[in-house]
Amino acid sequence: MVKKSLTICSFSFAMLMLIGAVFAVPWNGLSYLQLWRDVRSGKVIYSGNRSEKVVALTFDDGPDPRYTPRVLDILKSHKVRATFFVCGKMVQSHPELLKRIVREGHAIGNHTETHPHLEKDSISEITKEIDTCQSAIEKVVGERSNLFRCPRGYLNGKIVHTAISRGYKVIQWSIAFDRVAEKNSHKLGDRIVNNTKPGDIILMHDGSTSKTDERSPTLRELNRILTGLEKRGMQFATVSEIIREPKSVASTTPHRTSSMN
Repeated sequence: MVKKSLTICSFSFAMLMLIGAVFAVPWNGLSYLQLWRDVRSGKVIYSGNRSEKVVALTFDDGPDPRYTPRVLDILKSHKVRATFFVCGKMVQSHPELLKRIVREGHAIGNHTETHPHLEKDSISEITKEIDTCQSAIEKVVGERSNLFRCPRGYLNGKIVHTAISRGYKVIQWSIAFDRVAEKNSHKLGDRIVNNTKPGDIILMHDGSTSKTDERSPTLRELNRILTGLEKRGMQFATVSEIIREPKSVASTTPHRTSSMN
């Protein structure tokens, strides 16, 4: 009888742990249940169409005069278009770079005004960060972006629902070239080349608030990453194209290598 009671208790405890895991708040601020619902509904997007060998390069935190011009030069040499998630303060400081991004056929996404820890902010603060960034974009290029990426990818229900209510798709990523690259950029570049799958949204950076040269690994590896992915037969598109959305702020310059509409 005691053994049966212990078995029942163990089973009940396991079920409670499972339920707790589903409703618990993981590292990105959304419960697994919330995340599952939002991904299934298309509110939060991590990747695009998996049936075609097309990927989306994305660059965060710019535009930055230390890195963005060189990134644009490399993309142009490969006739590749990307999506730049820009910060409002950087746009205000370097409007000519945003104009160049758009002029060369790339897409623009909203990455907040000041790159804060948005997951700690109130709804009004979240709204202000998003709207102020959007105003900066519109002032420079006269168009509105419909793509939003939260700083650091940290999400919660308030952020997701505020962004969606303002007409945005919330864009995350499925593979990243991140800060680890400072110590071993070649190894991380190999990881991108070898592990990227059709439909992946690739996270990179073309800007930084740090005075250190933390984005130089991007410049060192970008050409090799593009060449490696091209050799694997990958083509490139903007995020809007890869998720089959209407084009987000981009010119008609014919730099795309994808056959997607």
